[in-house]
Parts: sequence; structure tokens; C-alpha cells
Amino acid sequence: MLKAKRNKGVSLVELILSIAVLSILSVYVIQMFITSNDLNSKAKVLDQSVLVSESIFEVVESDRTLGNLRNMQLFKHALFDVSEEVVQSIVYLDDAFITIDSQDDAFYILDFKAFKTQALEYEVVNYRIEIHQNDPLELEPIYEIEMQKYY
Repeated sequence: MLKAKRNKGVSLVELILSIAVLSILSVYVIQMFITSNDLNSKAKVLDQSVLVSESIFEVVESDRTLGNLRNMQLFKHALFDVSEEVVQSIVYLDDAFITIDSQDDAFYILDFKAFKTQALEYEVVNYRIEIHQNDPLELEPIYEIEMQKYY
């Protein structure tokens, strides 16, 4: 009896098919990595925004006059606009959320507002913080938070 000769190894067709399948699967894996990286960077920015806002509100809680707010390192280059009923400050931040003095180099813009209203027996102050990306096409804020205090 003659034995059939068996070829051991991989044929060219099998090799081409396996490369094609791997390349199709790798597209999805690469897309997942890109999406994951994008979501991770957005989460870091949101986390920094929350930390900055909390530190501002802690200072506001301890000092009604906002004098300590002006002494914060974050407000070192801040522009303050003060009227009788409204205090507004704009802070320019770089990509690491460090205060800078130029809007041209800023990645983010922090907008702090305090609105005073007089009620019958007390004064109400609404504090608002918005953090925006320094991009005219991006209209939505990255983070916004409000706090209301009665004095």
C-alpha cells in the first residue's frame, strides 16, 4: 500500500487568510485604544475641574468678602470685575490647570461669578463656576457648578 504524502506546515492561502483576519480585528482593537485614551483625557480634565472648583468653594465658604480668593495661587493672574452686586473673575489655565496670564496660550478658561441679592432679612449670594475649553467652536462648558449662600 502506498502512503499518502502529508505536507506539514502552513500553506500560503492559510497564511494570507490569517493575516487578513488579524488585520480586521486589529482595526477594532486600535479604535478601542484610541477611544479609551480620549475618554481618559476627558476624565482627567473633568477631575481637575472638580478639584479646582472645590478648592475655590472652600475658600468662599470661609471668607464672605472674597479677599482670600484673590490671594489664592489660582487667581494670581486673574482679571476681576467688581460691581456692587456682581463679582466676576476670569482665570486662564494651561493644559495642566496652572494659572497663566495670557488668553492666547490658555487651554482652559475659568469663569467665577458671585451675584448678590437682598432678601427681606438676609442677603443671598449665588456663586457660579464655569470651566470652558479655550476654543470658540466649543460652546458647552467642561464643568459648571453653583452654590448659594445666605448671610
